[in-house]
Amino acid sequence: MAKEIIKKEEKTVRGWEKERYVFQHDKLKNFQISALIATIVAVILLGCTIAFGVKVADQRTDINNLKSQISQLQTTATQNSVRENGVSYTGVNGKTALKLLQKSHKVVTKDYGAMGQMVTSIDGVAADSSHFWAFYVNGTMASEGASTYVTKTGDKIEWKLEAISQY
Repeated sequence: MAKEIIKKEEKTVRGWEKERYVFQHDKLKNFQISALIATIVAVILLGCTIAFGVKVADQRTDINNLKSQISQLQTTATQNSVRENGVSYTGVNGKTALKLLQKSHKVVTKDYGAMGQMVTSIDGVAADSSHFWAFYVNGTMASEGASTYVTKTGDKIEWKLEAISQY
């Protein structure tokens, strides 16, 4: 196989003149080395990208887990506060005590027909077989249900989780 000369290079190296002939196969070999180096660099970059992507995904999972834990802690704190302190708000002319409670809290009720609805849970704190949600207007236990009591502006409405044995 005859070697095809592409070009002739002349250089002076340390006072010596050198001639170098660049052959077609030398050029091909240089191209293959360059391609190999480019491939290695691409693989390294791809590996770094994948590793970084996995790390970002792990961080997103960690952030979502933390958000969930914070939400659970906030719910627990709210429930503890409701359980210990009850709930209070101010009446608004023409609005029932139950509607005002439902406006700012998560409320579960049980319907007793003509007697109205009875609150069984406020913000996830449920009354059990020995407790009930007591409803007060201006410091006095209400004589009617919250679903029928129409508040007046300035009424102080309070809900307390109380033991049935007290009554």
